Amino acid sequence: MLIGYDLEAGDVFLRSGTTERTALPMRTFEHTWVRAGSWAFAALPPGQWPATAEEAAVVEAAVGFERAATPAQAVTAYRSALQRFGGSLSLQMGLGNSLHAAGDRAAAANAFEDATRLHPASAPAWINLAATRQQLGQRDAALAAARRAVAVAEPTWAERARALLASVEAQAKDSPSPR
Repeated sequence: MLIGYDLEAGDVFLRSGTTERTALPMRTFEHTWVRAGSWAFAALPPGQWPATAEEAAVVEAAVGFERAATPAQAVTAYRSALQRFGGSLSLQMGLGNSLHAAGDRAAAANAFEDATRLHPASAPAWINLAATRQQLGQRDAALAAARRAVAVAEPTWAERARALLASVEAQAKDSPSPR
């Protein structure tokens, strides 16, 4: 990794593996770098995305980060990505799932609600919203979301949507609504 340079001496300073600092002539570095494809990366503070980042790359990075991060860290990544790509279903679902994993079901429900508002034909968004509302004890909202999931579900999601609706309906029968 390039960590510095000295223009007067014509050297660059590198860090690699267990080598904390080594000097290399700039000319040698440049030729080696070009042979390697001239690639580079810039490490940014959490919550910042490169100015040139495209939505697909940000989604891929956020999902990959979520796999290695704590749920709270993933929430931060998804929220920052959504500031840039607010209409992304994948990022909205990732935010909802991360909030749910962090134990904040009310905020997760809000994230899934936003996903259904922006993407009303998304069965997974309706399914997650219904399941989260059910966990929160919001029976009527869970029923409405589960019914919508069934209505919009493509074949891939139809069985899961119907099973969730059956579960919400069964729970509703077992616990009458408060008066």
